[in-house]
Amino acid sequence: MTQADVLHGSVAGGKRKFSEVFDSSPNILRGGIATVCALAAIVLLLAAPIFTFGDESISLSCNVGFFGLMKALLGGGSYSFTDSEFGALTVKVPAGATILILTTVILWLAFLAVGIVSIFGKWGSADKAVVGAVGLGAFCWQCIAFVILIASKGMRSTNIFGVETAFYRTFSVTATYLVCILLALIGGCCALGINSRNVKNVRRYKLMYLFLLPAAALVAIYNLYPMLLSFCLSLKNYVIADGIWGSAWIGFRNFKTIFVDPDMLRIIGNTLLISVLRMVISIIPPIFLAIMLFDMGAHKVRKGIQTIIYIPHFFSWVVVYAIAYAFVNPDGLINNLIRGDVHILANEGAFIPLLLITDLWKECGWGTILYMAALTNVDPSLHEAAAIDGAGPVKRLFHVTLPSITPTIVFTTVMAVGNLLKGAGYEQIMLFGSEIMKNAQVIDTWVVWKGLQSLQYGLGAAVSFFQSFIGMLMVIGCNALSKKWVGVSLY
Repeated sequence: MTQADVLHGSVAGGKRKFSEVFDSSPNILRGGIATVCALAAIVLLLAAPIFTFGDESISLSCNVGFFGLMKALLGGGSYSFTDSEFGALTVKVPAGATILILTTVILWLAFLAVGIVSIFGKWGSADKAVVGAVGLGAFCWQCIAFVILIASKGMRSTNIFGVETAFYRTFSVTATYLVCILLALIGGCCALGINSRNVKNVRRYKLMYLFLLPAAALVAIYNLYPMLLSFCLSLKNYVIADGIWGSAWIGFRNFKTIFVDPDMLRIIGNTLLISVLRMVISIIPPIFLAIMLFDMGAHKVRKGIQTIIYIPHFFSWVVVYAIAYAFVNPDGLINNLIRGDVHILANEGAFIPLLLITDLWKECGWGTILYMAALTNVDPSLHEAAAIDGAGPVKRLFHVTLPSITPTIVFTTVMAVGNLLKGAGYEQIMLFGSEIMKNAQVIDTWVVWKGLQSLQYGLGAAVSFFQSFIGMLMVIGCNALSKKWVGVSLY
């Protein structure tokens, strides 16, 4: 055996040994992700601007980074910079803000050290708990610091005119800090979620994960980043000319407006009422319609009926409104039949029934598709056995058919519950209702009629964030209850 063969065998053996260690030791992947997140956050905090100084009365902007904050701290809080138009200027940065950022950097250095130690397996069985605790601890700390920076009135700074104001009225927190918060969340959650099975799957399906990277990048760009902008917008007094990052922070004032508005309780009640009713008619009628069609013997007739009831789904709400208007307007079909003069569209009592009837006509057929697909997976021998035992059609429905499609019903219900605050039907209500109708005032229409018409974009973003957050909690809660009571869940 030559020396080259020995060397080749040694290298191959080393690769196999590393592969075995990698498969059985998730700490390598856990520590690697933590180290990458920590390095990225430290580089951002040290190299990118953390605060932006601006003055709404003049066209002036200046970025302040980590080393500028340290210099200001050592100089008694004074930060001097030169502007091409206004010359040498000085502002005062409160020591509290600098200490918050310094503590954040120290936490990230600790997370970096913990990640590196984790790669070499020095924590043993406590590896998962230690890395996860430090990562999520950094996340919680940064969230608290962020809230203090954008909302605390006790943290004072001095602008270029020597006027003492709240910190958030003089300085804005840049996206750098928000990205660091996201990195801490990713690092901490990965640390808690990674185990030996995850590592083996990642190594086994590495090419598939590689193909997923472009899709993940698109989701980050077109979904996560807009969500970040929307959240920031909800905390700002947005001015179009200044943009999102140039507008002044106002803390949680927009969220406070939501809860102190005297009409908001009624508006939330309208939203929940309409959404629950729409949820009911989007689940129960399609189930029974799907069962009726599935049990229909004449296949050609069934396909024809399916096609007819599916078609309205593809109509826009403008078309549906035009069709409904032909029936319910003062000169429409209904008034001609009863020879009356009933103004249905202007009647608040008829508003919600009209919404539900038109929604049922438009979407009922489309909703049967999912349940028809689920019914095709029901074992026919179950129905035959139930019929032999003497079960009639009704008993077979409740003891065979419905239990067999329970996972599909749970899936649609959980998704509908998560959409309760946004499922009132914004487009439909805007067409069928008006601003003067109290029943037509739901959260989405309130944002348009009360928020955006007055150019209160931050208020609209706050309402949208509130809707999404409550929807997420509802999905998690409904899924947990379904798993506990029915034994079926989404995850």
